[in-house]
Amino acid sequence: MSKVLFTRQSIKEIDRISSTDRKRVLTKIKLLDYPFSKNLDIKLLHGAPGFYRLRSGQIRIIFEHDHKRNVLWIRKVGYRGSVYKM
Repeated sequence: MSKVLFTRQSIKEIDRISSTDRKRVLTKIKLLDYPFSKNLDIKLLHGAPGFYRLRSGQIRIIFEHDHKRNVLWIRKVGYRGSVYKM
């Protein structure tokens, strides 16, 4: 079982989204485990090794998998238009 950790920025971003989207995002995050389930819409981000994208409606969750410690770091959470801008 992978441990899921949040950055301070990702917690702030989760607080900013609507309550219905927040509930949906948190239930998707609870399902995260490595190896990734095929039921979740997870894709590897191009140009950013080790970073993945989890889709939940219009919300995107950008996370990183640390293979050595078996930890999933939630890095960014936001609506699809703005979440990819670093």
